[in-house]
Amino acid sequence: MSGELEAMGAAVREKLGEQAVVDEAELQRFLVGCGNVVPKAAHVYAKSRQWREAEKVDGILEDERMKELEPRVRRYQQYVEGLEDRDGRPVAVWRAGRVPVRGMMEDIGCADVLRTHIYLKERSLQRARERGHATHVLVLDLDQLGMAQMDREGLAALKSGIEIEQRYYPETFERIVIVRAPWIWSAMWNMVNP
Repeated sequence: MSGELEAMGAAVREKLGEQAVVDEAELQRFLVGCGNVVPKAAHVYAKSRQWREAEKVDGILEDERMKELEPRVRRYQQYVEGLEDRDGRPVAVWRAGRVPVRGMMEDIGCADVLRTHIYLKERSLQRARERGHATHVLVLDLDQLGMAQMDREGLAALKSGIEIEQRYYPETFERIVIVRAPWIWSAMWNMVNP
């Protein structure tokens, strides 16, 4: 373990308790995500561990409720998994431009949509680890993206999803590929980018 990682591990144990289990690869992700600033990375990592515990993220893949909820969300979101890039990393394709946001939010609600996002993220990262990687690839297909996805609740859910990715999953995308982005995408991105 490098000196920076050792210092970060010590700072995390100070915040979470001496028995806190810290994963070196996870520490490295947070350190890079925080610009190699050890105190900031330790703080953000500790907050992430607290969030994971409060939200019961570590058991989400075994959660029977999630196994029932995911197919309901998939009725609205066209999300394809099971692909791999040439290095064996998992690739997911999300056809975000085709999501009927208002109907999804009325039927499922923002909290469960975000919970499903976390579930899918954890599953992608688990698949990445099984293949010897720490990252995955997202292809974001924005064909047909328009004003229907820009209502207040849809934008709030998108912004919350982006914040979850940035706060709790730094450096987990190998790359994000955006395809078929219409002109409205840049305006929408400026409204939700934290």
